[in-house]
Amino acid sequence: MSNLTLRLALLAPDLAEQVAVHLAQPARALRVVAATDLTLPAKLALLHVLNRPGELVSRSEIQAVDLIVDAHLDEALHELVRCRWLLTIPTGEPPCLATTFRLARDHHQQAVLQGAVR
Repeated sequence: MSNLTLRLALLAPDLAEQVAVHLAQPARALRVVAATDLTLPAKLALLHVLNRPGELVSRSEIQAVDLIVDAHLDEALHELVRCRWLLTIPTGEPPCLATTFRLARDHHQQAVLQGAVR
């Protein structure tokens, strides 16, 4: 999916559903588009990573997503780790020093599953 398409999904919310169905995780993509606590650079970076579930994504790959992501890379990565969307590799590395990232497990889904098991 092109960077322009990802940007369009964020800037034209009425098209978000049409764009999201082409992503690997459409429901999560729609949550990202609707999130009011994420900045535009963080949303663009996260949509890119969401389209690669289960894969490790390098810092340079996230940086190349869009010029606005490149200009605010450290802030966006800190934001996504703080909000528990991304994990750093190696674990515990500060986002501004980490070279690799992966999607964090959906903490809400994990809590629901734990509640169902108990």
